[in-house]
Amino acid sequence: MAADRVSVLVLLVAALLCFAGAVRGAGLRPRMVGAPQPIENPENDEGLERALQFAMTAYNRASNDMYSSRVVRVISAQRQIVAGVKYIMEVEIARTTCTKPATDIQHCAFHEEPQMAKHTICNFVVLNVPWRNQVELLESKCQTENGLQWREIYLKASQGGAEEYGKHGDGETHWSRECQEEGNEAADL
Repeated sequence: MAADRVSVLVLLVAALLCFAGAVRGAGLRPRMVGAPQPIENPENDEGLERALQFAMTAYNRASNDMYSSRVVRVISAQRQIVAGVKYIMEVEIARTTCTKPATDIQHCAFHEEPQMAKHTICNFVVLNVPWRNQVELLESKCQTENGLQWREIYLKASQGGAEEYGKHGDGETHWSRECQEEGNEAADL
């Protein structure tokens, strides 16, 4: 009887050790090839910076706001190697004091008055295919910080122009085609 208890106890301890080793070993395995990888230092990643600049240019062109917006902070960023490099970003953006079209948006101050300051959380997905000289904004989803208003834009943007459609807080789907020429604003979404 005592031998049976010892045997069961030994089996339980062995099973527990195997389980603990499997869990610990799983953390040491390399990540899956092709899976999104976190960008540890987004402020110093040139590829991410270019992708974010491309996304913000498309956002400002599609927006019917008279003021340009720019990035306040990068909340999270990932890189995924596909047929090119896909950048998956969550960022906080805000309205600046510069009216459109702003030429040097990085030097534009943010609005400070509460009625003019508009903070928005955006998720952008940008695909860069350098050997084709191709950059596309695959996804742009934005929501204001208060969560009451929202705007979802599916934007296929390239270096020449953009086609887009979006869903707004009114539940309607709105279409527009952005002009190929620099400086032309997209139609009101």
